[in-house]
Amino acid sequence: MLGNADLRISYSVSDATSPFYRNAIGDECVYVQAGSARVETVFGALDVREGDFVILPRTTVHRWVPTDVEGAGPLRTYAIEANSHVAPPKRYLSRYGRLLEHSPYCERDLHGPVEPLLAEGATSRCSPSTAGAAAAGWWAASSSRPRTRSTSSGGTAASTRTRST
Repeated sequence: MLGNADLRISYSVSDATSPFYRNAIGDECVYVQAGSARVETVFGALDVREGDFVILPRTTVHRWVPTDVEGAGPLRTYAIEANSHVAPPKRYLSRYGRLLEHSPYCERDLHGPVEPLLAEGATSRCSPSTAGAAAAGWWAASSSRPRTRSTSSGGTAASTRTRST
């Protein structure tokens, strides 16, 4: 749809599982306009729905699996692909990197994949705790319902839902 030297914005409508994908250019911020899906990553799986924002760090292998296509219709998303990292604005962060009281979300709203994503019959030498241990976390935000904080093994993945107002 739109783009410049810093970012690209695209729109997607899908009722089928996407292939595995990895963006080597920058982070992605995906807004779920309609429908629901399961985002499968090397950190685990995260269920998302209408109103959620999902942040995927650069080089995170992932795919989107639409759910309830018959009931909710196809998955409709806006994807913002940045040339750098996507992070909260500095005006919402303390000098120590914590979210301030006036930010639209807080640490207790963070949540992430609860368990690793396992494929039957597949073998791997990598686990979520060792793969990308130094990578930045990924998160999702929603204005529809608050969630409590949880972290995956190794603390490498997280997600966020904003407070309802």
